[in-house]
Formats: sequence, structure tokens, C-alpha cells
Amino acid sequence: MLTAIPDREYSQFTKGGFDSEPNGREYEKFVLQKEYPHFFSLYFLVWGFLGFFIFSDDSSLQAKQKNFSFDAKHKPVLILKPGDTLVTATLDAFGNAISPKEQLPNELIHLPQVNYLTGPFYVEGAMPGDTLILHLEEVKPSRDFAVSTHLPHFGLLTGETCTAMLIEPLPERTYIWNMDLDKGVAILNIPESRIKKVEIPLQPFLGAIGVAPNFSEAGLSVTPAEHGGQMDCVETKTGTTLYFPVFVKGALFMLGDGHAAQGDGEICGTGLEIPLEVTVKVNVIKGKRIIWPRFEDDEYIMVAASTRPLINAFRSAHVELINWLVEDYGYNRWDALQLVSQVGVARVGNVVNPECTVVAKFPKKYLPIKMPWWQLAMWLLSQIEDTNFDAAIGAPAYTDKHPHVLFDEAHSNAHTIDGLYKPFVNLIVNDGFEIKPNKEKFNMETLNKCDILVIANARGGREKGTGGNPAFSEEECKTVEEWIRGGGSLLLIADHAPYGAAAEILSKRFSVNMSNGDTIDPSHHDPETGEEGSILFSRKNGLLKDHSITRGRNPSEKIHRVLTFNGQSLKGPEGSTSFLSLADTAIDIDSEKSKTSAAGRTQGIALEFGKGRIVILGEAAMLTAQIYQTPDLGFGYAGMNRYDTDNKQLAINIMHWLSRLFPP
Repeated sequence: MLTAIPDREYSQFTKGGFDSEPNGREYEKFVLQKEYPHFFSLYFLVWGFLGFFIFSDDSSLQAKQKNFSFDAKHKPVLILKPGDTLVTATLDAFGNAISPKEQLPNELIHLPQVNYLTGPFYVEGAMPGDTLILHLEEVKPSRDFAVSTHLPHFGLLTGETCTAMLIEPLPERTYIWNMDLDKGVAILNIPESRIKKVEIPLQPFLGAIGVAPNFSEAGLSVTPAEHGGQMDCVETKTGTTLYFPVFVKGALFMLGDGHAAQGDGEICGTGLEIPLEVTVKVNVIKGKRIIWPRFEDDEYIMVAASTRPLINAFRSAHVELINWLVEDYGYNRWDALQLVSQVGVARVGNVVNPECTVVAKFPKKYLPIKMPWWQLAMWLLSQIEDTNFDAAIGAPAYTDKHPHVLFDEAHSNAHTIDGLYKPFVNLIVNDGFEIKPNKEKFNMETLNKCDILVIANARGGREKGTGGNPAFSEEECKTVEEWIRGGGSLLLIADHAPYGAAAEILSKRFSVNMSNGDTIDPSHHDPETGEEGSILFSRKNGLLKDHSITRGRNPSEKIHRVLTFNGQSLKGPEGSTSFLSLADTAIDIDSEKSKTSAAGRTQGIALEFGKGRIVILGEAAMLTAQIYQTPDLGFGYAGMNRYDTDNKQLAINIMHWLSRLFPP
């Protein structure tokens, strides 16, 4: 993740957009780091709207300039690379000016200076005609009350300039909703009504998010359009992936207008307005041109279109949704129209802004299963390294002392330093580890020269039928066991058959059982491909468990979402920690195609053994960065280069734990 520490002021506007990518001198005003553990908030990265903040005596952050438009002329506050994760924050629509004392907005703010925006953020490599991907890893309130208001000439049910009425304007009122963040509810006291008090569930989301508009336009923060903007879509919440068309170099995305909850249409003109803390992962699809913003969560693919009248927004959203089904999922156009007509869902984002927003949704359960797990596994055998994978580390963990890593290549290993594990090797070398290959049978003299031993998909032989034979001798296993007991660390990775059978002779020394088959989960698989062998472990679905490895050293290293790609299951001993726990719906399939439940098993184990530490993984591709192309799936990514996962951070955290940078 990235931090940005404001250092010096700069002008709010440039004379035009950027003709070239910003250089380091232009942005030496910011200190960029991959981690900043001593910063007072640990994961607070960028407050405000153009990023101008100063520290006051009480360590609070004060906005010095404000931004109320999506505009290519705004200077970026931070430069991001595809694959970066950003933690940032927003103020509420009123700039946090309204307190629980229920002041009236017109006493404190002046239209159109509302809906404060954070950013813009420049994404390297994003060009017009590309698609920007923003995966919302976490969207959460940063205070315990929300504000909602009625304004005299704003909202659906009052007269305004373009909809004049011979009625009195709405009386101006402020409602303060108290939030119980532990219970996940907002509470409103309404003594003038019989019910006196109501509670509603919290659903934090970003009311405004988008990129710089097309044709060098400047879009007010309250106006949604093709670039996104203030769509007021409740779907822009934790776990949703957003896709935006890129109109200018760097995309220049911004976000703000946090809501704790909101009904369809936002008919009074405001939701439950709150400041937010937001964690977002950034990526780019090159050459992919879309018309309207697209969203995706575990249940739906969605399109948000914004225009007037409302019926045209409805039409535009559904046309783009049908085009998406045709282009990416192989539907016939008229078949897609028929199915969307019967199972589609539509929500109204807002009807009070200069343009109305409609979200057209299609249930993902009706998307085609692109390839059975076993066929995908065959194709994955022909994967190649992603040479564009970014293995850079902003702040290496080791700059003086360099832990020594021995990478095994002496046991017919499918994964080697210069092969599919090259991205992993580059990553940990950049983090300060020293690495060398092992070309001989394990012996104590060699092991004593290293701190960590890595074994990835060892085999009993390269000839047909020999891969599942034991990869190590009993003497080697005894030597490794003694070395770990004395303080060494082991990362043992054994994939689907035959790798489990080859490695179990060693894993048994630590009471770890390997299934030596293929493990699938029909209910917790990769939502992008629909492949049952690609299993999703997340905090949301409860399969990603708490451990030092998943927590990291600070919130910027916290793991939220991990994907594995066709592996086996493991069972650890009492006292070990399963951090990638399989659900009750997981299934083990053996070489005879027999199926047994994998409930209670895992694909990731961490354990202490004597004075040493051990991590055993039941799948290897999660720590690679590979690309593949199949007839059904097309071009895809597997491993640390998947934009919507924390696999890269997982690899770093595993090595940090094994090198004792983390506590047990």
C-alpha cells in the first residue's frame, strides 16, 4: 500500500492537462512509501481534496484547499502504479462542517461548494481508450454520527430553478443520525413522530467516484456522467470492483461524498452523509474501451448510466449491460435482451442531481461456466511468467541485515528461480532477502548457511509416472526436521496431484497431511472466471483467518482477499494455524475421480516447530505471476498479478513471518 505525506504547497491548477507523465521533481512535494509504520494513523494516507494538509498541534489534519470538480487540470496528489493499493480518506458532503448540534447547512456552506473530493490520483500507464479498475477493499465510516438535511430548493419533492412550482420551499432541517458501528446500525431520534426512534442498517458507500471527464471538460462533483461522478450508487461499497473508461492520461480518479446509508433516488437530496476511510486497489485493462462505468460484486455485474430524463438513463444502462454480456460472455444479443428482461434488477442511484443515475444489474449465476476445473488445470500447465509483473518494493524490510533464502532446485522441482517463481524471487530480493538455488540433496552444512528454505512443487522424478514418488529421502527429511527444530524456517509448497504425494514424506515430519488430489469449492470460487478449482479466501466470506501473516505489521499490510488456483487440501496438527481455511462446501477429488468432503481442511498452514517456523501451502500459483490464454477464458492472470487480490502482499507477509519480522 502507498502513503502520501504532504510536504509543501503547490498551485491548484495547471494551464492544461498533462502532456507527459509527471516526473519526480514535480512531485518531490510528497514522500511516497510502501509502508510508514510510525505515522500517527498508520494507514491514513491522503485526506482532503487536492491533498494540501498541514499538521496542527493536536495532530489533526486541516484542509488548505478544496476540490469540487472532476477535471483534468487538477494536479495529482499521488502517482500510483497498476497493482498498488491505496488507503485514503474523505470528508462528508459538507466538509465535516456540521456538528451534532444540528446547525443548518446554509449557515455554514455555500453552493456549489459541496461534495468535497479526495484526489486526483494519477495511474501510470492509463491512457485514453483503456479501462481503469478500482477494487474497493474496504469502505468504512470514520466517525460515529451522520448528517442528513432538507434544503429549501433541492430534492425531488420541492421546487427548484428548472422545476418551478407555486408552493413554498421545503423548510430547512438537519437530522443527526447516531451510529452504532459495532451493531452496524444508524439511529435517529424523531420525537415529533409517534415511533420516536428508528434504527436502520449501515451500508457505507461512496456517493461520488470517477475519473477526469472527456474533451477537457470539468464536471462538478454533483454531476454524474460517463466518467462516473456523484452517481450515489449504494453498490460502490466494500468488495465491489469498479470499471471506468479512461479519457485522459493517468485517468486522474477522485472519490468522496461518503454515505452510511441511502434509499433509492436520494429523494430528499442527501443520504446519511459521513466521512469515510477507503482502501482501494488500482489496475488498468489496456485497450479495453467501455462507455459507462461498470461494477461487479459476488452476485451481480452492473452498469451505471447517468442522464435525463430518468427513462434514458434506464435505457443507456441496460444497453451497455447487454453489450457487456455479448462482448465478454458470449451471449447472442437478442438472447441477452430476453434474459435481462426476465432476471435483471434495476436500482435508481439518484434523481436529484443534474443527471439521474440508474444501475442495471445482471445476476452472475446466469453467466456461463467458462471451463470445467479439470480442463482449466490442464491449461494452467502451459502458463508462462508475466514479465510485466511489478515486483517493486517501496520500503524494503531489510536494508542492512539480509536473510538468506535457499531455493530448492535439486528435486525435479516444477517451479524454479528462473522459471515460474521468478516473480516471487524478484519480489523478495527487492524486499532485502538474499537468495540462491539449492542444487544438491539437503545436508546440514548447506542448511546452516541459510535462514529460510523454500521448496516449490518438488517431484519424485521427471519421467512419466514418477512425479508422485517421494521427492526426498528419509535422511534428507530427518536433516530438514532437525534444522527447523534448531531454528530454521521452511516454506513448503505442494500443488495438486502428483505434488502432494511427492512432498508428503517431508510434511508428515510435522504432522501435516496432504490430500494429493484436486480441491474445488462450488460455493467459494473465483467470481471472475467461475472456476470451482480457483478458491477465494476473504475476510468477507470468513475463509481468510486471523494470523500474523494475514494481519501484517500494520494496517497497510493487512490481507483482505486471496485466490488460489487449482491446488490440494491440507490438514495440520493441533497448535497449527490454518489461515486459508476451506469451507464445508469444499471437495477433494482423487485420481479415481472419487469425491470426499474437504471440510475442516486448508490450503495454508503456519506452525511453530521447536525453535523454527513452517508455512505449508497446498497450491503453488498463488505466489507466482502468470498469464494464460484458453479458448473459453481468453487471456487471464493467475497469481500475484491478479488485480483483485492481495496475493502479492501475502507472499511478502509469509517471508516476513518466516524471517521473524512478525511475532508468532
